[in-house]
Amino acid sequence: MSEPDSVEQRLERYFVIASTRCSNCGDIHGTVTVDGDSYTAADFGIDSVTEWSDTLDEEEAWMQANWTAVDAALDEFEDEWPHSVAAVRSHIL
Repeated sequence: MSEPDSVEQRLERYFVIASTRCSNCGDIHGTVTVDGDSYTAADFGIDSVTEWSDTLDEEEAWMQANWTAVDAALDEFEDEWPHSVAAVRSHIL
């Protein structure tokens, strides 16, 4: 049985997945590099904009249900993901 992901792991996963959608055209095709590792949406089993949106909706619902822990963990990501942290704080929490 595997351990559940920590709040920090879920937040970083959310930020990476959110970043795989192109902000110019809206398609899923971005590669995101974090700590030297590169990721694509396919790495998370996401092959369409609908799957991408559904995945983010699920994570956002989890964040709202666990907002105290999420808010406390966001400070850790301020330097690397400043826009994503601001978006979570203003639009999700």
